[in-house]
Amino acid sequence: MAVRDHLDHLKEDIHPAGTIYERGDFVGPTNEWDIGIAEIDAGNAQFSVEAERAIAYFKPDILLLVGIAHALQDIAIGDVIVATEIYGYESGKVDSSFLTRPKVGQSAYRLLQRARAEARKKDWLKRINKVTPTSQPSVHMKPIAAGEKVIMSAQSATYNFLRNNYNDALAIELGGVGFLNTVLAYPNIDAVVIRGISKLVVADQSLEPEKEQQQIAAHHASAFAFEILSKLELPSINRTEQPIYPIHVENGTVYIGESLSSSDSKSYPIEDLTKENYHNLPEPSYKSLVGRDNDLKDLLYRISPDFHERIITLTGIGGVGKTSLALETAYVCLAAQKESKPTKLPVFDAIVFSSARLTTLLPQGIIPIQRKQKPIKTLQDLCADIDNTLKKCGLKDSDPARQASDLQEFLSSGDYRILIILDNLEALRAEDTHQIIEFLKSIKGSHIKTIITTRHSDRYDINLKELSREASQQMISNLLLTEHLVSVNNNNFDSRLYEICGGVPLAIHYAIGFLQLGHATQTVLDRLANPQGDLCRYCFDKLTSHIEEQNPIGFRLFLTLSISSYGLTCENLFTIAGINLHQRDEAEYALNMLDRCSLVFYADGRHRMLPLTRRYALSKLESNADMHSQIREEWINRYLDIAIEHGREDKGEWHEKYDAINNEWGTFKEVFTYCQAHQKYEVARQLWRALSRFAYLYSYWIDRLEWSSWLMDVAQYQGDSAFLAELKSASAWLALLRGGDENLKKSEELLKSAWYLSEKADLYVKNTIVINLATLYLRKPDFKKSQKYFIKSVELRRSIRGHIDEFRETRLKIRFLFYQGESFYRQEDYRIAKKLYSQVIKKAENIHWLRLKVKACERLAYIAILENDLKTAENLLNDWYAVTARNHDYRRLAFFERGYAKLEFKKKNYQKSKEWAMKALKRFKDLKMLVRVNKMEHLIDRCDAYIGEHF
Repeated sequence: MAVRDHLDHLKEDIHPAGTIYERGDFVGPTNEWDIGIAEIDAGNAQFSVEAERAIAYFKPDILLLVGIAHALQDIAIGDVIVATEIYGYESGKVDSSFLTRPKVGQSAYRLLQRARAEARKKDWLKRINKVTPTSQPSVHMKPIAAGEKVIMSAQSATYNFLRNNYNDALAIELGGVGFLNTVLAYPNIDAVVIRGISKLVVADQSLEPEKEQQQIAAHHASAFAFEILSKLELPSINRTEQPIYPIHVENGTVYIGESLSSSDSKSYPIEDLTKENYHNLPEPSYKSLVGRDNDLKDLLYRISPDFHERIITLTGIGGVGKTSLALETAYVCLAAQKESKPTKLPVFDAIVFSSARLTTLLPQGIIPIQRKQKPIKTLQDLCADIDNTLKKCGLKDSDPARQASDLQEFLSSGDYRILIILDNLEALRAEDTHQIIEFLKSIKGSHIKTIITTRHSDRYDINLKELSREASQQMISNLLLTEHLVSVNNNNFDSRLYEICGGVPLAIHYAIGFLQLGHATQTVLDRLANPQGDLCRYCFDKLTSHIEEQNPIGFRLFLTLSISSYGLTCENLFTIAGINLHQRDEAEYALNMLDRCSLVFYADGRHRMLPLTRRYALSKLESNADMHSQIREEWINRYLDIAIEHGREDKGEWHEKYDAINNEWGTFKEVFTYCQAHQKYEVARQLWRALSRFAYLYSYWIDRLEWSSWLMDVAQYQGDSAFLAELKSASAWLALLRGGDENLKKSEELLKSAWYLSEKADLYVKNTIVINLATLYLRKPDFKKSQKYFIKSVELRRSIRGHIDEFRETRLKIRFLFYQGESFYRQEDYRIAKKLYSQVIKKAENIHWLRLKVKACERLAYIAILENDLKTAENLLNDWYAVTARNHDYRRLAFFERGYAKLEFKKKNYQKSKEWAMKALKRFKDLKMLVRVNKMEHLIDRCDAYIGEHF
């Protein structure tokens, strides 16, 4: 892409849905831009989808569509066109003839003005890279036509149609109208379309190949686009800029001042503010809005005169607190109205609250909402609410016959600042929603601000998330204190409630309501956890029913995502849901829709659900037995494939394969648990074999032992003695590493049993058991027995030569050499130990077994310390500590830190020695390696003694 030539520090940036963008920096004379690049296939529909996705991801200030076009009039190849308008010429009505009703997209005024200024100069020509123009290109500011067809000849019917109906269009391209019409929904984003001419539809006599013409056109368009950016002033108002308002809202009172204790602060009880004449706000159903300070300030800023958007959309799942936040904002504005000195807070002459909410959730059930003001259903109902409030305020009289047009004219006059809160917009029919939005858009001027709350929207300004754990527990504690139910929290009710509800305020209020009625805490928690209960029905039923009916792929993704509490990456989600290649674009759009509906969210590289949402979705999935069975099987198969692809051997930089498993470890545990519960022994067996080495190296020892324990029971029951021997040997190895008399005794019992069972095991497993037995007796220590098993290992290796692959055979040889080296190391014969460790390093390098090379180098460092060769020891530790760290070998890191502690002790740097020993001690404790823990504690005591003497 030609635009890449103008950017520095290019890097890939991957969208959650899988789209691969590029990102780089562009530095102009007075500004610096962070640039995202999206390469889009031609077509208005495709441009619309990709533009929407890029806007949601990058949240840009400026959007430039840069590419090529075909000239409809007599201009030169390489000329640049900046589209003043784009005609969607294929839009129209078929009657006796085709009646044109074009969709017209318009570039932003600010960008067009800058383009005109730069077109008069020639500075931009200096930015043309790679392609040298044969003649100096010109810049044209003209309309462009956009459709789905490529015109190659002036003889075509489409060309004649365009000349007859759009004769001012200078060129034709694919995608621009879809792009601009998408951006139209984002008034805070400026956009422009810039095209280079790659072909002349009329009299194209160019001798250059088409590919070269396209390169020329693309580079010229890019050069001019970046010249515009270089001269463009950065937006003076940043969307994320939020003045810090001197406000506090606590216990139903608005405080304006620097602090609650400040003598300058003034308090305005919300109860008094509800009696004012210039609004129709309902009384709030809460006494304190917890955990929403930043959201409140953001919303106050967005309804202030400083912010250029007039309609602010507030989205979030049902019960997350959208209405409460909107009302809190309104009451702060009312309090600011009373202030005699400037506060920076927005003030309004009138505030209108209009809601489409029909029901509310109480402990008694889902009941019709009790409010004097009737819920709105149509534009006429909204107009009536506005009109009645304005009449009550004495701002206007109305003519009911001309209410909508009368209001539009009045509101556009600019005489009064008015805030409209339109609550629960999703409850309206699509047609009524469209009419209301168009009415609000038609009001001219920035003095009318509208806050819309809705559970789903094509766009939003603030997406209200669930409360954090801390804020949730604060809300619960406040409510329990207010309702004199403090004793309830003695059994960690707040933590348990958060685990079930995930920080949804409505669920918290609902739970406290039940406690007030005298229900026991466990009864309340059980009721909230019920996915068929009133809480889940109120929050999700209507929305998910609509999705199931209108977007089957979206509904399938919604149900599929519920299968894992850890969430799923986009690729895994699509695979498990059975999305094929042809459905991918539709599925990506559906996933974005679920995100806009706040049913899912994206975090840490995967799509997730709140606990409340997940329980509801999972119950829906389980109610459809066929789909549930199919998705479960796909889920298991997908993760088994990942385990086999990335697990098993630990060659080279082992983290390069194993990190993919580590990122999914939570889900792997869920898959294994499901296999346990449903007796899927064969799948669990395959998972264990693929993942056991990873679990060992990444120190998931407890998980591995738990899996092994269940598998040993089943293997014994099924008479699978070969696999049982393998399992017992692996469990014995962990007991051996932990050390201590009890663990060594357990390890010995398991290894003897494994050896007895190994008759049917493969030769590699048998040899592994023998080396483990040799190592066990090294640790006891019983060198005579140890040597007996080392000899046995040599005999076995001779018998398996040619029966297993060369790589596995070499691994056995290297393990043998390593633990032979340990035998001599423990007997203090360092000369032979070093020789054996050196052989390990050489042979490990030959088969790219980096891990054993690292282990051998670590032991050589220990020997160097014992021999006072401290420089060699330090070099070895320094060379391999970083390798161990990036490969996440937690146990090996502890041994390296132990090595540093011994090195610094030798140097008499006792404080540094203690610091390293403390690090090693923590790791050894985490792994329950008792002998190592004792040795580190002893070393720390010795350091403390020397440090004490020094002071």
